[in-house]
Amino acid sequence: ELARISSVIRESYAVGRLREFSMDVISKKLGAQHVPRLQRWFDSPVGKTVTKLEEQASAESVDPQVQMQQGTALLQNAEPARRKLLEELVKETSTAETWAQITINTSLAAWHGAASVSAQAPMLSLGEFKAALEAQRPQMLQGFSAMALALFARAYAPLSTPHLKSYVAFLKSEAGRQYNALGMEALDAALTQAAADIGRKLPSTKDQANI
Repeated sequence: ELARISSVIRESYAVGRLREFSMDVISKKLGAQHVPRLQRWFDSPVGKTVTKLEEQASAESVDPQVQMQQGTALLQNAEPARRKLLEELVKETSTAETWAQITINTSLAAWHGAASVSAQAPMLSLGEFKAALEAQRPQMLQGFSAMALALFARAYAPLSTPHLKSYVAFLKSEAGRQYNALGMEALDAALTQAAADIGRKLPSTKDQANI
């Protein structure tokens, strides 16, 4: 049963599947007028460095608690100007808001997926479950904001303050804002779809469904 659950998770959250779905969202909505500005940024030395640091951060297997501790220590020793830039980075990327929305959307999607294949009525209606999650949004935003700030401090530690300033400036540009917004939207949509897929498939992983 555990093996079947693991297989469903791997299939639903397969990197290729998530990437393909995300790219489809971005390619359909990204304004063509922004492409030259985006290409200049990502082809620039600073853009390439930022991309490399973000790829490294996403691929790390370090315990999240350790990452938070390290990031918090970096924040405590950061110059006021650098800390302000990191705070702007959290704000401009809408990271806390996106994480909160993803938490809510994936929870609802998993609930709906499971309910669609279950013979038993759920303990809470979809509306009641959504209301309960929305009630937690303020606490989610507060917690995710602090988490993002610490993780950003750690992830971008090798980036000089002038280069960090350039990154924030890019994110504040019209092209940067649309690209970031679409990236977050695509991530939310891809993970929500994966959660719904898991919700639909999990009942079939039970032993009694495989007799």
